[in-house]
Amino acid sequence: SRMKKVLLVDDEIVIRENIRNCVDWEGEGFLYCGDASDGELALPMIEQWKPDILITDIKMPFLDGLELSRIVRKRMPDMKIVILSGHDEFDYARAAMRIGVTEYCLKPVSSSELVGILHAVSHAIDADRREKERLHLLRQQESSNSALTRDKLLGDVCRGLITTVDALQLASELSVPLTANYY
Repeated sequence: SRMKKVLLVDDEIVIRENIRNCVDWEGEGFLYCGDASDGELALPMIEQWKPDILITDIKMPFLDGLELSRIVRKRMPDMKIVILSGHDEFDYARAAMRIGVTEYCLKPVSSSELVGILHAVSHAIDADRREKERLHLLRQQESSNSALTRDKLLGDVCRGLITTVDALQLASELSVPLTANYY
């Protein structure tokens, strides 16, 4: 699986620098896109980079982590969100879970803890993608199968190999409009 892109949003420069510098991003299989000090500054970066994983502090000036998560959820539903919170507040955690945040962790978070979380999220992304691919293939098969049976039905009708009753029954199952005023 390709490298997952990560973007960090936190208003505390010390935390941004710690996270940026203490993780061996490429070694762990991630691409660090950069960081922003608040949600408003982060939005254009998110649009530009389309990160796979967004790590965001929950309490920030201007646009906080919950608001940012809500916006991202709507615009890019596949993006995984990891919330960092220095506030052990149950209401916040609950609100974050309702939005569909993937992970919620308390600060201070160690780099090894963060890497563990990122790997778990990365596996979830891979699983999601595999499932999407599987559904896509299923749908392709279904549509080609129904095209085949439709062609066979029309061929059988033209060659008189099928009774009118059977033809009409099969046509309705395949949602082929067979009845018309004239042929």
